[in-house]
Amino acid sequence: MILETIVSTVDSEGQPNFAPMGIEFEGDRVLLRPFKTAVTWKNLQEVGEGVVNFTDNVLLFARCAVSTYLPPHRDARRVVGARIVCLLREELPVLPERPRLRLSVDLRGAVPEGEVALTAPG
Repeated sequence: MILETIVSTVDSEGQPNFAPMGIEFEGDRVLLRPFKTAVTWKNLQEVGEGVVNFTDNVLLFARCAVSTYLPPHRDARRVVGARIVCLLREELPVLPERPRLRLSVDLRGAVPEGEVALTAPG
């Protein structure tokens, strides 16, 4: 099972990087699959250590995915790296509730055309 996390690493100069990444547990090891062009890959090659941060905060995922966002963090306790301070949604300011839409799904023609039709009720 793939678990969505934010992996944090630091470069050889101590500059942190935070990257959303799916991980898998394999016994007592964690499988990461970064691209070889990714900062995470480069940092792990240089420093060899990092931190897996578990969070339910989708805004944190989004910010780390689209920019070089540095969330509130501090030094990791047992490895060279950084750990995120505010991991849970409840620890961050509450944003206004977004509306929810429940739509009907029509899968006719979804394959091979790739189109899934959505219809709002009423």
